[in-house]
Amino acid sequence: MRKYFAYFIFILICIKFLNSCTSSDVYNPNIIKKGSYEFTMFDTLNARLLKGTLTVENIINSDFSGSYRIDSVFNSNFPGYETMDADTFSGNFLNKEYKVFINTNPRIADANVFWNMLYRTDTKIYTGEWSFSVFRSGNLPYKAKVTMRKL
Repeated sequence: MRKYFAYFIFILICIKFLNSCTSSDVYNPNIIKKGSYEFTMFDTLNARLLKGTLTVENIINSDFSGSYRIDSVFNSNFPGYETMDADTFSGNFLNKEYKVFINTNPRIADANVFWNMLYRTDTKIYTGEWSFSVFRSGNLPYKAKVTMRKL
């Protein structure tokens, strides 16, 4: 009986030790999930430029990709609009920092619109800035607001 009691205590200690090893820094799969997201791009005065739907189709580790479509155009006169016709995107995320990065035209290296967002756990909305980047340009990258939320 004493022998079994010692084994029982040993098992309880092991369980307690293993439970104490868990942490909030462990991979959180909730920051990006497969499915559709509504996005809106704004200009520097916070006026809506376009609205669309982005669909996450693939997730491998911290990289993800899929397709997007533009549903409504409020103003097409902004840098980078003409490059957003690829219909595919790629991105990655940093779970610990709740950061999400998206390239709206991964097929080419030049003339892309990039989204740099932060996931807000309280509102469940991704918010940040977008920028149009080109290799050779006398202009600074255009930066403005972008939001995205899971549908």
